[in-house]
Amino acid sequence: MNRREFGHTGIYLSPITFGSMRLAPDRVRLDLAVEMITRMAERGLTTFHSSHEYESYPFFCEVMQEFRSKKPSAEVVHIAKIAVPHFHDATFTGSRLSTLIEDQLRALGTERIDIVQWLVRHQPNEDEQRLTILAECQQALTATWERLHGEGKVGVLTSFPYSVPFAREVLKLPLCEGLVTYLNALELDMVPFLDAMEKAGQGYVAIRPFHAGLITTENMGQSSCGSFGVALCANRSNAQMEKLVSTLRILNVPEDTVTDFALQFPLLHPAVASVIVSVTSLNHADEVMDASDRAIVDKETFTKTINSLSPSLV
Repeated sequence: MNRREFGHTGIYLSPITFGSMRLAPDRVRLDLAVEMITRMAERGLTTFHSSHEYESYPFFCEVMQEFRSKKPSAEVVHIAKIAVPHFHDATFTGSRLSTLIEDQLRALGTERIDIVQWLVRHQPNEDEQRLTILAECQQALTATWERLHGEGKVGVLTSFPYSVPFAREVLKLPLCEGLVTYLNALELDMVPFLDAMEKAGQGYVAIRPFHAGLITTENMGQSSCGSFGVALCANRSNAQMEKLVSTLRILNVPEDTVTDFALQFPLLHPAVASVIVSVTSLNHADEVMDASDRAIVDKETFTKTINSLSPSLV
């Protein structure tokens, strides 16, 4: 598995990032979770995404501790989701960001959070308030970030923007090195930014490649409704899904490889360094790694796919 540089930052990610949100003891035992991550690491996985907000976070930290004990020389790159301000806060505070970074360094047993996925939240969580916070916090954010970076505790700042207007503004910040947010064949809002991000040396990590299981072989496969019948029968009024099925046919994607297509699709664009995938079984881990081994950068195919799905985006 060839690692990919996140923008021009010098930070290299495995094409698959292990997503920890669904890693919980009621789904997988500790020993199996460690075995799963170990097996993926032996095939080139280096990158892990986590958040202190996830219910799975304490278990993930325990799994990582066991993994590091078993494989002390393994390369580990951390992407951490951190919201400052949070819903109940009115403004950004540097001390809150610092506290959350310090807490996660201790919990994860690492010296640095390589990529911070920063969220600006508000109640209500609407752009009018969030964009105001973004404009007003830049001096405090810069001062806090430069201190943390100087201490070697953080690598690069990225954003989970929630919306296109926020993405447009946050990418203008000199501190912001890219985005960690949704990108799949049914969630294409961020596509218009990708070429400019590539040119600017900013990176992208794609979230939710399977769109919560909708773009998978199981969902879009065999049924009495014919080819790709499950998807169409379940979503008769969904024009977007019909467009996706049409695109898969145009691209000659076999029904039994839809899951592979979904995982590989974001990685076709050179701005995308990695895709976050939640894995909870050894079989799924092997399938994901097999699919990632075949992933390539192919901007022409990416553009062709987008033109079929949503021509106005390119």
